[in-house]
This record gives sequence, C-alpha cells and structure tokens, in this order.
Amino acid sequence: MLEVLRNLGLHVQAIAIVSMWVVTLVRAPVVVRTPAQRGLWVAVAMSAGAVTIHHPAVVNALFGLVGQTHYVPLAGNLFGILSAFAVMDFVTTAAGIRRRVWLLFGGAGAVITAMVILDLVAPEHLLHRIPLVGYPSPSPAYWLVAAATHIGVNAACVVVCWRYSRRGDTLVLRIALRLFGVGAGLFGAYWLGNAIVLFTRFAGIPAAAPLIVGCAGLLYATATAIPLVFVLTGRARDLRSFWQLRPIWSELTDAVPQVALTRPSSRARALVLSTRALRLSLYRIVVEIRDAILVLRDYVEPRQLADIQRAVAGDAGEPDQEPLITAHWLRLAREAKLNGTPAQPHPLNVASLGGANVTTEIEFLRKVAKVYRNAPTAGA
Repeated sequence: MLEVLRNLGLHVQAIAIVSMWVVTLVRAPVVVRTPAQRGLWVAVAMSAGAVTIHHPAVVNALFGLVGQTHYVPLAGNLFGILSAFAVMDFVTTAAGIRRRVWLLFGGAGAVITAMVILDLVAPEHLLHRIPLVGYPSPSPAYWLVAAATHIGVNAACVVVCWRYSRRGDTLVLRIALRLFGVGAGLFGAYWLGNAIVLFTRFAGIPAAAPLIVGCAGLLYATATAIPLVFVLTGRARDLRSFWQLRPIWSELTDAVPQVALTRPSSRARALVLSTRALRLSLYRIVVEIRDAILVLRDYVEPRQLADIQRAVAGDAGEPDQEPLITAHWLRLAREAKLNGTPAQPHPLNVASLGGANVTTEIEFLRKVAKVYRNAPTAGA
C-alpha cells in the first residue's frame, strides 16, 4: 500500500514538474515586458528547479552524467533553500512589506554555508536521506538545519499570503497569494514530515512525501498561470464582443460614414490580432457606434419612438427594455437616413448608453446588436 502511494506521488510530482516548467516558459516573454511579474516568475522557476532536481529519475540521470558523488544531492538541497527564500522574497514584495532584503538573502547564505560545512564534515556518504533504519546521511544536524529553515520560511509565507491575499490590489494578486500560501503550506508540511521521520522513522511519511511535493508544485504552477488565464479570458470576451458588434458597426457607419475614421479589422482577422490590437479595435468600433447613434437619433420621429416604447412595454418577459427600444429605433432611423429623410432634432437622450464605463457600454451594445438583427424595418 505504501509503495502504491509513493508511485502515485511520483507520477503527480512528474506532472507538477512539467506543469511548472511549461508555465514558466510560457510566461517568460510576458515577464520580459512586465517587471512587476518577475518576482512571481523567478520564485516558480526556482521552485520548479528544486522539485525537478529532487525527482529520483533526475537524480539518477545526474549521477550518470557527473558520476557517483554526494555533491549531486547536496546541490539539490541547497537549490531548494534558495528557492524557498525566492518564494519568500516574492511573497513579501507582492504584499508590500519588503524590508531589509540583505537580511533575507543573508539568512539564505548563512543556512547554505552551515549545510555545506555539515555535509563536508559528515562521514563518507553518497545519498542525502533519512533511512527508516540506520544513521541519517549526511547527519541529523544537517537535516535539522534544512527542515527548520524550510518550515520557518514556508510558515512565514503562509502567514503573509493569508493576511495580504484579503486586501491585494487586484483579483489576480489575491488568487495568486492564496494559491502560493497553500503551496507553501504543503512544502512546509513535507519538511515537517522529514523532521518527524528523523525522530520516529515512521514509514508512512516518506511514502506520502512525493504526493505532497507534487500537489504543492501544481499549486505553484496554477498561481503562475492565473495572470495568463485572466488574459485569455479577457481576450475571449473582447473577441466575442468584437464579433457581435462588427455587423451593427458596418450597418450604422454605412448610414453615417463620417463617424468612421478607417475600416476596422474583419471578424476573421480579429482572430489573429494581438490582445492589445484587438482591444483597441473593439474600443474604436464602440466609440464609432456611439457616434452613429448620436447622429441617427435625429432621424427617428417622436411618434415612432412612442410606438416602440409602448410595444416593448407590453413585453412582460423582457425586463431589460432599453436595448430593445434602442435597437428598434436605430433600425428605423438608419433606413430613414439612407432614404434621404431630413434630420429632425428632438430631445431623445442617449447620453448614457449602458452605463458610465466601457465594460457596461459594451454589454449594452451587445444586447442592442442581438436585437437589431431581427428588428422590423419601416415597411414591415
């Protein structure tokens, strides 16, 4: 049973390693352009390296590459110390409480120095492990220093993440901090387990260790991917809005061509636009649709508008009536403008189409566009 648990954990750990490296590589170009996200990227990249170098398959591969030397597991443990302090550096920076950086990394240097000395003065050894029977290698003191450091650093990360995730500046930061907090808690639990095994030699803890590490790595990878998820979600939302608004933009600007500066991208080409270019194109057609509406309001007669309002008011199944009213009178006004009907200015207020910000206005115009396709014409 314990062997099954260990093998399951190793599979999860392998998935976590791949996930962490994939997310790290995918996020690398964004990090180059966005220094604010560099701390998160470095923390996860170093954690990915630490988890990778501790995987048995990687350890065996390194032994085959550089020979049977205790410096391989030593390097892995030292890199793990650096990754823990890198995570702590990101967490404190993200929380806005970064102080005395020299103290943080000075502590990392002191721990690494102590571990190197304890490794070099220990009896001859190859692996770094705590066997269920026999003397730990390199020494109990070595493992106590490593475990105490990891437990302390990860506990501090959990506290900071929990406290500051509730008041982060953005939703992305709050979610990332929470995921990091849980991941740090699992890494701390892994090292607490090592400390317990050092004194009890309980066999269940080493069997569960790979699963704990794998789950922690997956949480770190997810935390790093959160900004990417938000970007992709925002792009999908902008693309949907662009596709829905492009046809009504085309019809309205045919009637009021002076509001269009240039012809925006087609719906097909919008699929390959950069996120920034797509958003700019969407904002532009929103502005031009709004300008066209302001012009066309003078081409609908008050009598027609009153008829539309009465007809829509009788539709009890439609609580949001303003987009319906707007779509219907726009259809009539466009036809009147194209037929050469002269403008008749009157007090039709369309100053607040959908709200006071771009998001609510886009949502309003999407509803208008949906109704506009089937709105009756003047001759219907």
